Amino acid sequence: MKRSSSLVVALSALALLAAGLVVMPKTSMATGTEKCPTEGGVKIEGGPYHYCTSDGSLIVSVCVKAGNRTFSFFKDGTDGCYGVKGLGTSCVYVEGGGTGRDCKDISNVVFYLEKK
Repeated sequence: MKRSSSLVVALSALALLAAGLVVMPKTSMATGTEKCPTEGGVKIEGGPYHYCTSDGSLIVSVCVKAGNRTFSFFKDGTDGCYGVKGLGTSCVYVEGGGTGRDCKDISNVVFYLEKK
């Protein structure tokens, strides 16, 4: 009888737990926002997004922060939302963003310099 009582109590507790999970309201949880690393780079927080080095150092890559995501570029081109021109030179231009579902406005851009 004691074993049967323990089993009933355990199953009741499990049923209450399951019922609580079913009727528990959904809460939104922040998933976090990606960030461009700034170490070894120059961060520009407002358009136009271009940067020219003062000493002729080469800009080898950029990281674009838009919405909750980041987008890295290691060569000139576009990904359909953002375009980069001038990588491998001392002046680089970044453009794009907008109102498309996947194309968010640019928040900031980090320009990464060649290590000397």
